[in-house]
Amino acid sequence: KAKDTKKILSELTSMLGIKSANIIELYDISHLAGEAAVGVKVAYQNGVPNKNLYRKYLIKGEEKKDDLASTREVLYRRLFRIISEDDYKPDLIILDGGLNQLNIARELLSELNLDIDFCALVKNNKHVTRGLINAKGEEIKLDKKSALFYFLVNMQEEVHRFSIKSHINKRSKSLTASILDDIKGLGKKRKAVLLSAFGSLAEIRKARVEELS
Repeated sequence: KAKDTKKILSELTSMLGIKSANIIELYDISHLAGEAAVGVKVAYQNGVPNKNLYRKYLIKGEEKKDDLASTREVLYRRLFRIISEDDYKPDLIILDGGLNQLNIARELLSELNLDIDFCALVKNNKHVTRGLINAKGEEIKLDKKSALFYFLVNMQEEVHRFSIKSHINKRSKSLTASILDDIKGLGKKRKAVLLSAFGSLAEIRKARVEELS
């Protein structure tokens, strides 16, 4: 309900000592041993996901296994766009991972001279969310039975979901490219015909030469 959401956002802003949380952005990184590395941003407007503001970032840096380096790259690209393209500014950035991610946000916001509030979610040794870290680096414990806790965890799960989905899609495209793109003389149209006729790469592998011809 809108009334409940408004109350939750009011509690969050009070807890962090910030003015507003009307637009919240969360970031996540996903990869498999550095392969198909992708970063994502999800955005909540007035407590509701705004998928028009979701973004995917293909990681360009060399250290694709380094989540901190990837987080820095993605966040820098997002923040630089605010300056270079006069893009909208979020009220609050929430990073997942704890103090290290928080420090990245602090450094970049200072470097780019941007005034945006930020915090981080921190997990216990069982990878379960236990609290928030404010901009000062102070941990704030959360009541696990509270509406605010569930609100934050739901946002955390949404950014993970979008991150994993984006990673899987990138891996799938990479797999398709690595198999079919290496075949000499096979252009985009023929690849499309093959995939349409056989339905998947697995079926193409099973096909006899005569069928492929």
